[in-house]
Amino acid sequence: MTAGVLSAFLDRVRAELEARGRAPERLLAELEDHLLERVSRLRARGFEASRAEREAVLDLGPPELIARRYDEEVPRALSLEVFMSPIAMALAALTSLGALLVAVHSLFLDPEGGPLWMAVKVGQSLAVIAAGALIVRHRVAPGRTTAALLLAGAVWLQVSGGAGFAWTLHLAEVTGDLEAWGLVLTLALAAQGALVTGSLWRERTRPA
Repeated sequence: MTAGVLSAFLDRVRAELEARGRAPERLLAELEDHLLERVSRLRARGFEASRAEREAVLDLGPPELIARRYDEEVPRALSLEVFMSPIAMALAALTSLGALLVAVHSLFLDPEGGPLWMAVKVGQSLAVIAAGALIVRHRVAPGRTTAALLLAGAVWLQVSGGAGFAWTLHLAEVTGDLEAWGLVLTLALAAQGALVTGSLWRERTRPA
């Protein structure tokens, strides 16, 4: 574990890199090793621990400069992320619009099924819109939405989409009326969640 000064410095570097859409794990590990080695050498020369940590951090320079140089000098890894980000954004827009239409339809045009069923549909619609907003925010301003929150939303989208797809097919079998729009919307939900999950996994494992 790094000491408080070093940990705070590394957290600032992480934030700067993530704001630029970079996966910082490899660089942070290298910086941590360098800082600990520098502190060890300074301590051997008689520096107190707190002073050694401050000197080691000062030697590396401001986190903003480190992140900028890294972003300029280290090529970005070519990955499917280049192509999948626009698809995830498009699906987020599609599902959010579909969820909004479902909510409006349930509230004003065809309020069937009683208050509880209406509340469930409206709540589900709002959750879909919220998940879409999280994805858009993550793409527009990387690093400002936690990975855990995004992952939770992505998993929920996959479960919700899969359950909705199965329910739509079940209703079609019972009533003889297949609602194609329901199949499209639920498939889009599941695909949106799968793309975000895959994106998060690549962001965590890719070197840059």
